[in-house]
Amino acid sequence: MSLKLLTAPGLVQHPPLWLAMLIFQGGWWLIILGSHSQWFWLGALLMILLLSTDYRAGYLTATRFVSQISLITLGILFDSLLTQLAIIRFDLSEVSLLAETPNSSGQHLLSLPIPDWLVILWCWFAITFERCFTWLESKLALALMLGAITGPLTYWGASYLTPITISHPLVFFLVSSLFWGLIFGISSVSQWLFKNPE
Repeated sequence: MSLKLLTAPGLVQHPPLWLAMLIFQGGWWLIILGSHSQWFWLGALLMILLLSTDYRAGYLTATRFVSQISLITLGILFDSLLTQLAIIRFDLSEVSLLAETPNSSGQHLLSLPIPDWLVILWCWFAITFERCFTWLESKLALALMLGAITGPLTYWGASYLTPITISHPLVFFLVSSLFWGLIFGISSVSQWLFKNPE
């Protein structure tokens, strides 16, 4: 795929659904499969490229940027809470720049309790989410149901490919369904508000 294709203003502002899903899934698989090594950092490079094309095309507005930062923050806080409550566990023994690092006393230094690749994944999700799910605009019931089902299933699938363990499946699926249902539902309403500010 050429850079010219990605940076075409019309394409960045209104990308075809197939291309939006291809970009989203491509980045997701790159980060997930790279979670056992440092290859997931390529996802960060792709994000920089995507954000730069968005900015050049006028797609990255202040409102949209704040929305993306908010989603990243919520996602990191949610997964950090699940980790602190031991609902999910990560193998942080691999080299990590952002995750907790044990000190000599066996305690952890003050840092994120989730691994680097998950932080990058949340960033990637936030900047590609709107493109993939614009069709959910004003479809609140469908958005709630889709989020409640696909969110937990995505974690479950990733647990077979990444150093993540779901320690309490029932609690996880209940809490995660609620969280992801709200994420998709809020997105559905906010997309409608973006187009209908009055």
